[in-house]
Parts: sequence; structure tokens; C-alpha cells
Amino acid sequence: MAGAPEWTSFENLAIYMFLEKYPHKSSENIADEIFNNSFLKNNFFIHRKNVDTIKQHVDLLRKPEYHGRLFIPDYKNLK
Repeated sequence: MAGAPEWTSFENLAIYMFLEKYPHKSSENIADEIFNNSFLKNNFFIHRKNVDTIKQHVDLLRKPEYHGRLFIPDYKNLK
């Protein structure tokens, strides 16, 4: 049985945007907001079936050593 697909750049970007906008929020709060947002859930996080999966990935993306490994578009300078 195969697991969920790799995290997409869109999922990572959404998480990074939440982390930048709400650095004071816990990973659990950010995961809850993403999971309960119908637009994000239905369009970008369609393979993420529970909030704990998203929380674990938010925890991972908070670690500085992972920032350079992920391809995240520079959304502030999109042309």
C-alpha cells in the first residue's frame, strides 16, 4: 500500500506563508487552520487526510536545515 504523495511546492508554499504571517502560532494551530480551510483542503492539500500529518510537516518546515532542501517559489517577487 502506497502512502501519500510527496509534498508539493504549493503545499510547502502555503505552510511557509502561514509560518511567515503567524510565527507565534503553534504547528498544531497552523495545521488546524489549513485542514479546516475548505479552499486549501480541496485544492492543495487533497491528499492530506488528517491534521496530524500536516502538523508533522509544519514541524519539519520550521527547522532551518530543511529550508534549503525544498523548492519554494519566492512568492513575494513573482512576476
